[in-house]
Amino acid sequence: MHQTYFADRNNDLLGEPDPDVFALDLVGGTSYTLETLNLLSDANTALDLFGPDGATLVATNDNRSAFDPSSLIVYTPPASGRLYLRSYHAADWGIYGSYDLRVHANGSTTDNDLDGYTSDIDCDDSRPAVHPGAPEVCNGLDDDCNGRIDDGLPTSTFYLDGDHDGFGGSVSVQACGPPPGYLANNGDCNDFDPNAWAVPGEAQDLTVPDAVTFQWAPPAALGGTTEVYNVIRSGTSSDFVSAATCVASRIIPTTTTDQDLPASGQGFFYLVAAGNACPNSPGPLGTQSSGLPTPGRSCP
Repeated sequence: MHQTYFADRNNDLLGEPDPDVFALDLVGGTSYTLETLNLLSDANTALDLFGPDGATLVATNDNRSAFDPSSLIVYTPPASGRLYLRSYHAADWGIYGSYDLRVHANGSTTDNDLDGYTSDIDCDDSRPAVHPGAPEVCNGLDDDCNGRIDDGLPTSTFYLDGDHDGFGGSVSVQACGPPPGYLANNGDCNDFDPNAWAVPGEAQDLTVPDAVTFQWAPPAALGGTTEVYNVIRSGTSSDFVSAATCVASRIIPTTTTDQDLPASGQGFFYLVAAGNACPNSPGPLGTQSSGLPTPGRSCP
């Protein structure tokens, strides 16, 4: 049974008196557990159990423990009859909220994990930290036995790492912590290939050690485990698109040769682009004096 109470209708930061009274038909000689569970918001309960006349107090409880403001009464009536249970807002703290009330006839039960909650109400009697009223923590368990896992906790966005390369892709979930296979980072350009997660940066330090040989250094930001390179040649330094030729396409070594020679009085200009399995590969050829990326032809 779920009850909501202690509304602060006049905004004075004090909940209005709103006790709940329940009539219970109990069997004499049977042990009963009467308790509040799953306190939400700022709820803080106390329980009073009255005899058949509705006035004689036979049992009472405020806090289940020093750290648990829910309430617990275990009572065995001496005779069958109707008793009355009152649930109300305790005076020590709290202003409003809600709670679950549970009335249970106790049978043969055990407390295997010795957490003070028997197996008939403990949803996992093998874990002492899991029981009704326990604090919910981010661990994939229903710590407070309310039927919900990791509920009421702050969440963040986590991204599926489908290829297990340490970089999340576009598939995401909201959770209090990363589920198995999910990461806090995203942006993997190809979450189906563990050898590529970002477009490589600019190839560096292009040098010409002799008349036909070119060599360069890999990008500072590789973006994957294996890079391939396009080497583009142009007869003019201002056009690597229409006036350009692919000297090498998707080669792995960081060196190549060009046996062609420019016409007398002319020269050749070269740029190198690094690529990998990312859809937007290859990476940049460099930056123009205007600050814009240098355009270049595509290589097969």
